[in-house]
Amino acid sequence: MPVTARHLAFVVGFGVAFASPLSAQPAVAHLSQVEGTVTRLHRFAPAVASVGVVLVAGDQIVTAIGRAELTFVDGSVMHLDHHTQVSISGAARIRLIDGRISLRTTTAYTADTASGIVHVLPEGVFELTSNANNRDVLVRVVEGDAQIESPSGREAVTSAQTAFVSGPTGRPYVSSWLHLQHDSFLQWGTSRYIAVLPPPAFLPYAHPTFRQFAYERSLRRGRGTHNRGEIRIHGDRRTEAP
Repeated sequence: MPVTARHLAFVVGFGVAFASPLSAQPAVAHLSQVEGTVTRLHRFAPAVASVGVVLVAGDQIVTAIGRAELTFVDGSVMHLDHHTQVSISGAARIRLIDGRISLRTTTAYTADTASGIVHVLPEGVFELTSNANNRDVLVRVVEGDAQIESPSGREAVTSAQTAFVSGPTGRPYVSSWLHLQHDSFLQWGTSRYIAVLPPPAFLPYAHPTFRQFAYERSLRRGRGTHNRGEIRIHGDRRTEAP
């Protein structure tokens, strides 16, 4: 049967209709820093992992001898250490497959791991380490609060505490954590937070209006200095100007 122009237009339109939702997939985050060997898996195909690349749900970031920083659309920031693999499940949800990450949140986030689900609250700093081989997970709460959901129930983890889960059926063991002085990943993340920290919202001495007012005040002071000592005559009296 010959293919007419109408049939061709219908086939093309049908394909575009099914392809458009994939192409219109909303952005979840973007790569704000890349150091060393970092790979982006888009639809399970390796792609360039460079600063500014937009990430959508389903993308994975894999670091070898390198580190990466992801900035989410809500302002949350995630750091990936060496030998780490993370999947972007969607808005405010990730899956830590292997390795170590640090997450500074502005909203509530959910992290899926091999040993359970980690729920972190807004305005906090959290570190997660997962081992894909033995399926162990270590959760460290630097600031804020978190909860670990496992087959044994829910366990709360607060600031300056860690929770270790051994295997998918293990119960979280919560204890206090000690600060490591020579943690290169922690130092790298801290330097990144300082580098991207925005300046104060208002610097009065640097504002143009403030500088204009200061300039006018200096002129008034100058005029006042020149007028000092002048003699004013009011009728028959001679008075010295203030």
